[in-house]
Amino acid sequence: AIGSTGYLGVALMVLVIGALTAATSHATVVAYLSEIDIRQPEAS
Repeated sequence: AIGSTGYLGVALMVLVIGALTAATSHATVVAYLSEIDIRQPEAS
């Protein structure tokens, strides 16, 4: 059986994995958008 400490550990791991996934996705999107901004000259 899993005690309350086990459930707390699982919940903590879920939060950590979610945070890492969000941070990685954010970094990827920011890098992609800045790459697009660099490649295209400003249309004026």
